[in-house]
Amino acid sequence: QWDNTNNISFIFEYKEYMPAGILWQFIVEMNMHIKDELVWRYGVVLKKEDGTQAEVIEEYGKDTIKIRVRGISKEDFRASIIDRFEEINKIYHNLPVKKYVPCVCDLCRESEEPYLYEYETLLKYQSHKKKEITCGNSLKNVSIDLLLKGIEEGRRGLENKDNEEQKKKKLKRKRKTAIIIFAIFGIITVIAFLLKFVFNSWFALLGTYAAFLFVLIPGYNKILDIVNKTLDIAEKLHSTK
Repeated sequence: QWDNTNNISFIFEYKEYMPAGILWQFIVEMNMHIKDELVWRYGVVLKKEDGTQAEVIEEYGKDTIKIRVRGISKEDFRASIIDRFEEINKIYHNLPVKKYVPCVCDLCRESEEPYLYEYETLLKYQSHKKKEITCGNSLKNVSIDLLLKGIEEGRRGLENKDNEEQKKKKLKRKRKTAIIIFAIFGIITVIAFLLKFVFNSWFALLGTYAAFLFVLIPGYNKILDIVNKTLDIAEKLHSTK
């Protein structure tokens, strides 16, 4: 039986459908934290070295993942669990997911059905410098920073990771483009020297380079576009292997 004392929670609600096996993808990735083999078809209990524990369950028939965490580093552990689900959700493009943070006021802490704040609403309040939000059950004001504690740090870390990955992809693309352009230039050079050899004239060599530049300069963007499309196709073919 899970102990609800001093828990913090988070809920993912999949609006149209929940991809089959999404909980098990999470369990496989977090297998090093499974507590005493407490894993079943619709849930798992996780434990950190400092004793912090989390229960992650799929609410059957509701297309919902519910996370409950307790312990000394519960905010950090909740944030890492949320980040892991966010990364899994990204695999399914344009997957409609609603995210909720249960209220932590005195009434809701002891309730089986705490008031749920939409995560995006909390972020909107925060962006407008609002410090508190009203609980729909107790009508008491609750600290937004307390509700979001740990989550925002994890989200920023995930965004930074995504930005770094995008930068690496762009740099890799630029390198590939440069290699292709140099390869084209190398082929033109070989052709130019072959023509010089055949016609025994430096004019053939210079004429080939002049023709190459005449085509390259006005059509440089077009060539880059062709190169980028070719790389896109190659990357898609590689990803399907």
